[in-house]
This record gives sequence, C-alpha cells and structure tokens, in this order.
Amino acid sequence: MTFLPRVILCYTLLLFFHSSAFSSIEPQSGKFRMRARETYNWLKFEGQGEEEVYRGLSNTFNLFYEKPFNYSYGLAFGSLLSSLSASTTLTGLSKDIFIYFIGFETKVFFLNLGGHGFFARPGVFYHQIQNEGARGNLDGVSLLTGVGYEFLITKSVSLAPELSLRSGESGPFSWQGLTFSLGVHFYQL
Repeated sequence: MTFLPRVILCYTLLLFFHSSAFSSIEPQSGKFRMRARETYNWLKFEGQGEEEVYRGLSNTFNLFYEKPFNYSYGLAFGSLLSSLSASTTLTGLSKDIFIYFIGFETKVFFLNLGGHGFFARPGVFYHQIQNEGARGNLDGVSLLTGVGYEFLITKSVSLAPELSLRSGESGPFSWQGLTFSLGVHFYQL
C-alpha cells in the first residue's frame, strides 16, 4: 500500500474512534482517547556476524488516558499496514519483514507552553517479526524512547512531530534505529 492510501486509512480510523465514546474530550480533564501517528523507520539489524538496514513506513495506534498537553499513558499497538524492506537479506530473514507490536507507552510534557510544548515518550513492547526467511517468525521485546513537540494548528487540531530511538531483541538478532513520526490529534473545545 502506498503512502497516501495508508495515511488516509490511518486517519479515517482515527476519526472513527474520535467520534466514539472513547474520545469524548473535556479540555483540561483526563479522558480515554484514540491516537495515531505515521512513522518512517530506519532500523539496523545485527546478528550472526551480519548486519542490514530495514526501512519503511509504519503506524502506531494508542488507546490513551490523556490530559491534553500534560500527560497520557496506555496501550500502544502498530505496524498493521506496513512492511519494512532491506536492499539485501540477512541469513534467516527475508528482504521484506513485518514488525507487529503491542505494549505500553506514556507521553509526558516536560515543557507545557499552553496549547503547545515539548514531550518525552518512553515505551516497552512485545513484538513479533513476521518474515518468509528460514528463521520464520521471531518474538521479542523492544523499547522506545522519543522526544517531540506538539502544537495546535487550529483550536481543535494539533500536530506532533517526534524523533525516537527504538531497539529490540528477536531470536539471534538485535536491532536499533531511528523513527521519525507525525501525529495529528483532534480535540473538541
């Protein structure tokens, strides 16, 4: 699936959940909300004396308990619509892989400037790498540490660009890399 249809599908799902009971918003009070962000991944896999970089788009959905521009925490899951690709293959992995994950994330604003501010995002995940290589599917644990800046572009819509470090272990492979994300958040004021 190309970039534009993936973004449209991602934000269509977000708008669907936004209109549901999960995302009723009262400014300055904590509520459960559905959030989504689109991510470009650059992940370096190492193992068995080899290394390869996998790249590609993915997405993350969050079901958060959130107080806007203060904190949020909850369930994170993703990579439902995307694969990562490498120019060559590692022994036991295919050229295209899918990384599915589910875990816990929190987002804490360490500099709240009223309608915009800087935040940190740590997370811990169980993941599964699905591939057609000889090793088959590989399970593991991964971590995320990110920083970003969220700002209102209208009274009810904000953008949240973010840079994160992601690392994990999967069978004989370890991997780490950078992710560049963009979240679009909808608020009812």
